[in-house]
Amino acid sequence: MKLHSRTSSGLFSLQSLLKSGFSPTLNSIDRFLRYLYRRQKFNCILHFYSQLDSKKIHINHRIYSIVSWAFLNLNRYEDAEKFINTQISKSSIFPRTHMLDSLIHGFSVARDDPNKALSILRDCLQNHGAFPSSLTFCSLIYRFVAKGEMDKAIEVLEMMTNKKVNYPFDNFVCSAVISGF
Repeated sequence: MKLHSRTSSGLFSLQSLLKSGFSPTLNSIDRFLRYLYRRQKFNCILHFYSQLDSKKIHINHRIYSIVSWAFLNLNRYEDAEKFINTQISKSSIFPRTHMLDSLIHGFSVARDDPNKALSILRDCLQNHGAFPSSLTFCSLIYRFVAKGEMDKAIEVLEMMTNKKVNYPFDNFVCSAVISGF
C-alpha cells in the first residue's frame, strides 16, 4: 500500500508534503522562491506569494525583494511600484539602488512615461534619501530632451548635481541638453 505518491526524482511532491502536515520554514520558502527566480518562473513566484499573503504568513525582506524583481522582470512596473511602496510602509526597508534604477528605467523607457519616472525619482530623493545611479539620471534627462520637455530635463539635471547627490554629468548629458534647445 502506497501512502504518498512520489515524483520521478523519488522525492515527495510539494503538494503531498503539505497535505501530510509538513510546515515549510521561512528559510525553505526563501530557497524555493530563489529557485523559481533562477529558473525565471516569475509568474509562479507571484502566484506563490499571493498564496503566502492570503494565509498571512510572515515573510522576510529577501522574499519581498524576489517578488519585487518578479514584477520588474514581467514588465509590471505599476504593480512593482505599488508593491515596493507597500513594503516600505510596512517595514521601512527601502529597496537597493539597482531595483530603483530598474523601476525608473521601466517607466521612462519601456512605458515611455518619463513623468512617472520623475515622480518616483523625486520620491526616492525627498522621502527616502535613496540615490539611483547616475546612469538613471542621464537616461531620464535624455528621455525628456527627446520629448522636448526641456524644463523637466533641467529639473533632473539640477537634482543630479545638487549637494546631496552630486553626480557629475558628462559630454553626453551636455550634448543632449544643448541639442534640446
